[in-house]
Amino acid sequence: MIRVLTIAILLLVFFQLGLATHNRAGEITYEQVGPLTIRATITTYTKATSTGADRDTLDLFWGDGTSTAVSRSNGEGEAIPGFDLKINYYIAEHTFPSRSTYTMYFIDPNRVGGILNLNFPSSVDIRFYVETTFTLLSDQFQGLNNSAILLNPPIDFACVGQRFIHNPNAYDPDGDSLS
Repeated sequence: MIRVLTIAILLLVFFQLGLATHNRAGEITYEQVGPLTIRATITTYTKATSTGADRDTLDLFWGDGTSTAVSRSNGEGEAIPGFDLKINYYIAEHTFPSRSTYTMYFIDPNRVGGILNLNFPSSVDIRFYVETTFTLLSDQFQGLNNSAILLNPPIDFACVGQRFIHNPNAYDPDGDSLS
């Protein structure tokens, strides 16, 4: 009897871990800190109670054929009061071989479940993918290039049949035009 109960509990735990989902939103921002070097920050908004899918490390693909395993820089993440969410930061620096345009990205298999307009009812089967494209400029002639900053977190809730608008409240620290 105890053995059957133990097996049932283990199966339940593995089943729940297999269904564990957590990625709600994310972004990659960057700051050019040298002629060929950037500091990238991956920011993710994840379901706080989905501990089985929590990531303390993400692989960041730099766009030049290399990648880095980036550890979370804010411990276990920071809870967002009033929501079952936490914010996570992963920060790394990378030096590129030359000035060019690059697309960096990360992929995680654990998208949040129940998204109505994304492969419903199996949104968890669609990988969570975030990318950003940037150009390393000549610091002597064009200055350093930094990404736009989004001040409003993407933790809105939409209503079926109602118009939905999210204002990210973006600004560019370099004064570049945003549209």
